[in-house]
Amino acid sequence: MPARLRLNVFTPLPPQMTDIGGHSAGMLPHLAEHADVIVWTTQASPAALGRATVRLYAAADPPYAALNAADATFYNFGNNAQFHRDIFQVASQVPGIAILHDLNLQHFFAGLAQSQPGQQAYLQRMRRYHGPAGGAAAERFLAGEAAVTDLVEKYPLSLGVSARALAVITHNEAGLRALQAETRLPVYYVPLSLDGAGVAAPRREPARPPFRLIVFGHIGSNRRLPSVLRALTALPTRALFTLDVYGALEEQADTERLIGQLGLRDQVVLHGYVPAAELAQALAGAHLAINLRYPTMGEASGSQLRLWTYGLPSLVTRTGWYAALPEDAVMFVDPEDEHAGLLRHLAAFPDGQSRFIAAGQRGQRIAATVHAPEAYAGALLRIAEEGAALHRRRGAIDLAHASAHRGLQVAGAPGLPGIAPAAARAISELFGAPLG
Repeated sequence: MPARLRLNVFTPLPPQMTDIGGHSAGMLPHLAEHADVIVWTTQASPAALGRATVRLYAAADPPYAALNAADATFYNFGNNAQFHRDIFQVASQVPGIAILHDLNLQHFFAGLAQSQPGQQAYLQRMRRYHGPAGGAAAERFLAGEAAVTDLVEKYPLSLGVSARALAVITHNEAGLRALQAETRLPVYYVPLSLDGAGVAAPRREPARPPFRLIVFGHIGSNRRLPSVLRALTALPTRALFTLDVYGALEEQADTERLIGQLGLRDQVVLHGYVPAAELAQALAGAHLAINLRYPTMGEASGSQLRLWTYGLPSLVTRTGWYAALPEDAVMFVDPEDEHAGLLRHLAAFPDGQSRFIAAGQRGQRIAATVHAPEAYAGALLRIAEEGAALHRRRGAIDLAHASAHRGLQVAGAPGLPGIAPAAARAISELFGAPLG
């Protein structure tokens, strides 16, 4: 093993509108302090990344020589096809380590299914990972008889990006156990990171109204903004609050219409996507964040880490990754009682600010330790050191699958149990990689 590992990383980068890019930009300079890192991008003007080398690539013509010469290659995946389509195309050709920022990748693969070849691949993938029921659901979706939101929870396609993977990384501890039950690939849990260096977090003290609520990020239907608006309308003390919404809205016209219908035009402002400095100022000046997710995509929330970095109290849905957060670091809203939960917390805020502020401060300490980018970079280095063993295991798994397929052709199903154990032992000895 060389003194400095050679690593490749495929990831979106700022200024693209994705938290994955922000996470990578904060972590990669730390990784490059201890390894020779090439960051591959299709962006014309990506962010600077310290000592890491940034190179352009074309998905149709991957940089095979550089990838094959490395000790490890990491592919970052989220559920937005716009940011991860090219990464997936390379990962499907060159084995590497898949980093799952979202465990539910149904939106990603549905996004790839816009072309005719993509539709066939989508059908095959749904059948492979979710059986006949998944295939039938895919057919309904492609026929326009079901929305992608109807498929999200039951057919997550979590391992859809792992067909050529050497290993999988998740940022979700519950996801770790779920993935380990579904694959023979090594699965690692690494807490998501966010670089809080340079953040001027305010000293938070009880404030006077108006109390500034904030929602930010990519605002899709699972961010529950209509529920927040309706709760604000029903709140007897609604006049004490304002709400600022930062980020792109998937349903902008519908949201604006609802704000008007609920009589909230004087209290709610939709800012859209804003520069980082403007968002930072808004987070520093807000009093309470609302960071709901339902259904969850299984993600660890970069938005939540950013809220904690600013010591900002927050309301979160008790589901997925969020459900495992410490009780004293967030305020939980149960998905089956969402409206009442929102009303309860908002009503408690004016006279209970000290409790909310303490939760934000607890989260701030968690972000600075558990989710430090130095810790994340160190975990990737330890995984990369296992690169040779991971390649051997991948080779053994591939040969085992091929042997099983050939065995079915030659001996048929009745004869396969007799030869399978011997074949497995031979493959294990050949690669030095136990298949059990």
